[in-house]
Amino acid sequence: MDEKKHCLVLTQHREKDLYNDFHGKYYHFPANKRKSFLNQFNDFIEFVYYEPIKDGGKGEFYGYGRITKKPFKDKREDGFYFVEIDEFREFTKPVFYKDEDGNILEEINNKHYNPQNSVRKIPSKF
Repeated sequence: MDEKKHCLVLTQHREKDLYNDFHGKYYHFPANKRKSFLNQFNDFIEFVYYEPIKDGGKGEFYGYGRITKKPFKDKREDGFYFVEIDEFREFTKPVFYKDEDGNILEEINNKHYNPQNSVRKIPSKF
């Protein structure tokens, strides 16, 4: 990945997701007064999917893809949007979120890391 690229982590459970995601096809996210990720989806984006341990997940990075189109409003749920996923690929082997020493991979050299945000920037050389 090139340094100028806009790269994100998108948090999504593979099963029983709380949002109206269509795994590998559409990512559903809030854009309201309480929380908005709309400004993260302005450019061409490369992303990696992360499933958190919270709510029964495995704490793994499990796939990647691109987003090349602008977000569009959710017609059913006010204050939410979708982005279309392009070129989605599952990892052959998911990557656990901590290294062998117990360090959180995203914390290493990532000033944008905040586990509370389901959409967050990562360096292109993550």
